[in-house]
Amino acid sequence: MSLCKQQKIWLGFLYGYAFGYAYYVTHFYWIKITVQYFNEDAFAFISLFPSLYLGLYAGLAGAAFSVISKYSKPLLLPFLFALCWTIGEVLLTTVSYGLPWNLIGYTATFSLTLMQAASLGSIFLLSFLVILVSCCTFSIYKNRSFIPITAMILIAWVGLGTYRLQSTTTEYAENAPTVRIVQTGITLNDRDAHTPLAFIKKNKGLMRAEGLEDIHLVIWPEWGTPTYLKEDKVIERFITEPLSEEQYLITGTSDRNEKIDYNALALVQKDQEIQMYHKNILVPFSEFVPFQKWLPEFATTVKDKLNKSFAHGETPPLMHTSKLSFTPLICFEAVYPLFVSKHAKHSDVLIQISNDYWLDQSYAEAQLFAMSRVRTIETGLPLIRSANTGTSAIIDAYGRLIYESEKRFPDVFDEKLPSKTKTPTMWMSLFGFYK
Repeated sequence: MSLCKQQKIWLGFLYGYAFGYAYYVTHFYWIKITVQYFNEDAFAFISLFPSLYLGLYAGLAGAAFSVISKYSKPLLLPFLFALCWTIGEVLLTTVSYGLPWNLIGYTATFSLTLMQAASLGSIFLLSFLVILVSCCTFSIYKNRSFIPITAMILIAWVGLGTYRLQSTTTEYAENAPTVRIVQTGITLNDRDAHTPLAFIKKNKGLMRAEGLEDIHLVIWPEWGTPTYLKEDKVIERFITEPLSEEQYLITGTSDRNEKIDYNALALVQKDQEIQMYHKNILVPFSEFVPFQKWLPEFATTVKDKLNKSFAHGETPPLMHTSKLSFTPLICFEAVYPLFVSKHAKHSDVLIQISNDYWLDQSYAEAQLFAMSRVRTIETGLPLIRSANTGTSAIIDAYGRLIYESEKRFPDVFDEKLPSKTKTPTMWMSLFGFYK
């Protein structure tokens, strides 16, 4: 804020871009794990390119503030800077190839109390508040008037979260279904030692734990069935063998149409047609190559050296069992707040499957989990998360952890499905996502 204030527009853009680039390049170091596993030569390009692009949004925020600040009173500057930055994050989320990874608001996820503000305005409100409080605090040394302003913002923020958590409890419907979450525990180092059938057998073995007859829905992680499940009736019969006709299984798998491949989530029921959800939002440079027409030849061949290139699915993210409706999310899709909120309007629960061994014990594991957790507070829906190496969890509609697995170990646990909030959150109501 101090650097961009009342600067020429190009300087405001330059300062904003420099900050944005440094911010994102340090937050994407974990890309090296995925890239170097397949192609070490690609690391330098892949690790630097996203930040070169993502920094543009911080640059635009800096440029806008440099102009607005020339016509504003000093007490309004923190508010206006926070507004410019937040609008930049909204654009980052909505513009093609935007990547809203670790937005500023996620720095508030250390506190469940502070996270509750997301129910009013999603992660974007959290970003606005974090920037606003930071700028007001920084400005105190020049103007003591910011002391009461900062105090009032913090009191209101903490008061909202405290009231929301103390006035509610985790609730369950009288006939709430019981779900079983499976965490396979196969790490990146063990990946090549396991054939697709070995993955499936391990998930099936964990699924068969005692009490299966009381379970309505079993959830395996992303890549739980690493084959084209729809094309393999033998595997389909094998994985549904322990289930009754009234029980359901969710598993990550692949699907294809002619020469087009999809990263998919399958909802399977014995002797019934498989329901498929095709992942709508793909991971850049891992599942697809963005800006392919404009990138050098080296970059466009990355997909061949990394993994098969998937197509963006167009399947609406809403699926049903006999007892619940849910929004399916495959790993990375939970990062996109507008995407999740748009499709959560008719759901009882968010169900996320993930395969986090690509993050290989980096801080990106915790980041992805925290981002997924914020989606519950925004939408007022519980979240069920099954991740191959963790963290697998059940989270209620206020972000409370009902169960959290230990990372990198096999796990299987049963829990009743928590209810969604009795009334829609302000965030969902504001944008008319509920009827």
